[in-house]
Amino acid sequence: KLRTFIGLYGQDALRYYVVRAAPFGSDLDWSDTEFVRTYDELRNVVGNLLNRVLNMLQRYCGGKLSIGYEQARNREENVLPFLEQDYFDQGSHDRYRFWMNEHRPAGALEEIDFVATACNGLIEQRGPWILAKDPNKKLELESILTLVADALRVIAMRLAPILPNASNAMLDQIDPKKRIARDFDLGDMLYHHD
Repeated sequence: KLRTFIGLYGQDALRYYVVRAAPFGSDLDWSDTEFVRTYDELRNVVGNLLNRVLNMLQRYCGGKLSIGYEQARNREENVLPFLEQDYFDQGSHDRYRFWMNEHRPAGALEEIDFVATACNGLIEQRGPWILAKDPNKKLELESILTLVADALRVIAMRLAPILPNASNAMLDQIDPKKRIARDFDLGDMLYHHD
């Protein structure tokens, strides 16, 4: 039965389900329905965000951003503040590390889901498709897309211990020239903002 699901959805989907459905130290009661629901949850939140951002980057910016992370962060300092390393002890990275250090990757996945959901909400709130229609809003548009694209990079890196194939595929789409190291240390590399 597992081979069938792996054949249909891949190994990463199985890993994601096991981590979500059977937190560390718990038994797993397999459910075909829950497996598909869990996989759809990942695909709908993270996969949707990745596709939206890549499409908007291509459509509105020709696939290239003209501003860097620091400029975007300075312009939009209140956008996704929990991604900043110095966001007290409630920063997203601190919570992610807490869960991973406690050997509770299900909590780390919830943190990843929180970031992806916040990014999707930001896109809905700020409406890049509306900003793109006004040439005077180009800097705002690129700032929002820069911050969300960087959040996707962080999400991909955080998924690596659990979903190595999906993580690499995301990084390949975000960074096709492979400027982002694939052998990163989650404690040291998350705040590389170029």
